[in-house]
Amino acid sequence: MLFGNAQLVGEATQVGNDADTLEKDLSVYNLAANTLDINGNAIKITAFGSFAANNDTKTVRVYFGSSVVALNTDNTTPNNLLWSIEVIVWRVSSSVQKAKAIVTLDGESSEVQFNSPGESLGAALDIKVTGQSGTATANNIVKEATSIEHIKA
Repeated sequence: MLFGNAQLVGEATQVGNDADTLEKDLSVYNLAANTLDINGNAIKITAFGSFAANNDTKTVRVYFGSSVVALNTDNTTPNNLLWSIEVIVWRVSSSVQKAKAIVTLDGESSEVQFNSPGESLGAALDIKVTGQSGTATANNIVKEATSIEHIKA
């Protein structure tokens, strides 16, 4: 059990996609079972990075368990842009969550996304940031850093 707000992980290792079109894990954190043990508690996920200077299709996603809680949908061919994603996932019950994501490209274009992941919080789950390129070009999507925090209600 966690008491008060706490950073669960903070890492600043630069990781890019491989020279293929497969989705690649750029950052993975295993959230322990029952970390969100009280309704109203939340997890805050922050990640940022860059897109290569070309017109290839590029997708960055954030997963909470098996649920995609954020991705760049407004601009799928970002050319030489920085990206930043902030997601907050609130516990409603042991199997119901609400999530809000803000996806920002180059500090100007932002989109807000809402969804309900529905993961079982009594089991461990992965929180991850992934990158996927539409062409077999390495480092089309680069993650610079990720932070995951536990927020007490």
